Amino acid sequence: MARNDALRERAETALANSSAPPPPNSSRVNAPVRQDSLATSLPPRNPAPGSGALWLLERWETEKQKYELKALGPNVFAYMLRQDARGSAPPHWVCVRCLHDGHLEIIELARHGARKYECPRCKATIEPSPAACADAGRGGPKWLD
Repeated sequence: MARNDALRERAETALANSSAPPPPNSSRVNAPVRQDSLATSLPPRNPAPGSGALWLLERWETEKQKYELKALGPNVFAYMLRQDARGSAPPHWVCVRCLHDGHLEIIELARHGARKYECPRCKATIEPSPAACADAGRGGPKWLD
């Protein structure tokens, strides 16, 4: 519980230093999202009425619920989209540390020819097993059902 309070305090500080989030009917809501960085911040724990923070919290919770934790090998974990939330999205891994910190960051290949992947935000690295990768371990992520 203390960790959640600390995360929310950091998010409150970040939101206080930035502009207020757009209201739900804003044209920015439907703006295209870059797949290489889907960062979303947590809003304050006690949003002010009309501030849009409650809307932002609901949006974050909805987005976060689309993902489930997957084992990519011994002691290697990442979040992946749930089967019912995939649509036409390509297979991708989301950083565990960043998701718990309130950000949605897609893990990227660190070095060509290696199976090391890195989060662009926190620099956490993972080395998934070949079974978690497409093309017998030579490709990127594949859906793990």
